[in-house]
Amino acid sequence: MTTIWALLTSAMRAVAVVYSVALVAGCQVDPGHGGRASREWIEQLRRGDAKGREDAAVALGNVLAVNPKLERPVTALVAALADTIDAVRVAASSALAQPGVIAIDALPGLAQMLNDSAHASVRAQGVRAIGRLLSMSALAERSKLLGSVVPAHRDGDAAVRAAVADALGRITSSATTDTIVKQTLETLVRDSMASTRLRAVEALGSLPAMARREALHTALNDSSAAVRHAAVLQVRRDTLALAEMQAQLVNLLADSSAPVRLAVVRALGSLSMARYPNVSTALRARLTDADSTIRTEASHALTRFHAQGGRDPSHEPTLLERCKQLPPRTRGC
Repeated sequence: MTTIWALLTSAMRAVAVVYSVALVAGCQVDPGHGGRASREWIEQLRRGDAKGREDAAVALGNVLAVNPKLERPVTALVAALADTIDAVRVAASSALAQPGVIAIDALPGLAQMLNDSAHASVRAQGVRAIGRLLSMSALAERSKLLGSVVPAHRDGDAAVRAAVADALGRITSSATTDTIVKQTLETLVRDSMASTRLRAVEALGSLPAMARREALHTALNDSSAAVRHAAVLQVRRDTLALAEMQAQLVNLLADSSAPVRLAVVRALGSLSMARYPNVSTALRARLTDADSTIRTEASHALTRFHAQGGRDPSHEPTLLERCKQLPPRTRGC
């Protein structure tokens, strides 16, 4: 019996070794692209003309999309970040920013792209690539990445500043990054361009609830309806902020934008009438709103408001109730 057990143990160890070797080898399997192996594209990336190098960077990006663990394409693309042609640098950074690609060595090259004063598109792409690295990075690497991307929030090009907001929105909140991210997003929420302010408000979700309150107060009074709408959606996700800012939300029930009014009706409908009787009056005023959807939502909100624990007697669910019945990623509302 002992001999049989020893043989079985040896066999299992041999299988484990073979599996491990196969797994490591599998990580370096080259899928190629367009009928050519990665080594051919790497050679073209090093020695081809400008268009050929750009095509090679795109091809290697397709290779990494299939097998992001390949080391040689990553090394070649990192080197290509120093290319003299901006299209090559953009293609290389896009390839390196894909999910699963381990490209922390790309940071110096990406940081150099942020210093390209002649091409705003190159700077914006560099910020986007660093943002993707931020979303995948360990906490120890985050300070370096932030140190590269945060200064770009004062860039003269709105697309670059918007890319910074997107990058910061990818961060999982932590005590070591909260302060710098908070300060940067608060600055971007006051940006001169509405598109940048919108991205900044959407990125506030990366901050802890308390850290984003001041920026949301500002965004609720923004001159852009899209920014105000995004701010209401952020407030609705935060119970304490909803209670704290209900007076601002009540004022927004008279907003000129129907999507803003609808978002506010949905948000206020979840408050307690016992604590906020003024909300009931404000919602009742929306029963005559010019928008039929808002009238319906206000009616349902008031029903819930006065139900005192009972169920909505209507057989027709509200848009918000229908939304809650859908899977989270398909709600879209």
